Amino acid sequence: MGKRRRPARGVCGPPHSGPCSGWKYRRSAVVELGRGNDWFTASKYSGPFAFDYPLEWRSYVGHYDGETAFVGSLRIAVRKGTLMMDGLVRLEPAGNGRFLVRDEAFGPDWIQFRSAVNGKAMQLTLSGAGLWRVMTG
Repeated sequence: MGKRRRPARGVCGPPHSGPCSGWKYRRSAVVELGRGNDWFTASKYSGPFAFDYPLEWRSYVGHYDGETAFVGSLRIAVRKGTLMMDGLVRLEPAGNGRFLVRDEAFGPDWIQFRSAVNGKAMQLTLSGAGLWRVMTG
């Protein structure tokens, strides 16, 4: 497994502003902006505002940290009914708590959530590398 790449989609904020988020433009105007689980729209947004997703995905949302130089830290969020990694990469359900990482059309990476405690996944495996939930206040 190689070092994780950020996809070319979206625009990052100023340095040290936190994880990158997807900005969507329509004719040089920002129509939607997302960061983590938060999603904001401008008056020019014309799509749906309600999205369905499996309730078990709520248990996956959070910050996970690894102890390898290849993976580091990542955040899982649900935005617009889609499970996402670091706010930009879509996770596609593949069954048994496993998801395909869709930063490339046919990329080999996958994520699996494990070790639920009090309704929260405590461990995440990214293509074989272990990450653990970071407990924040």
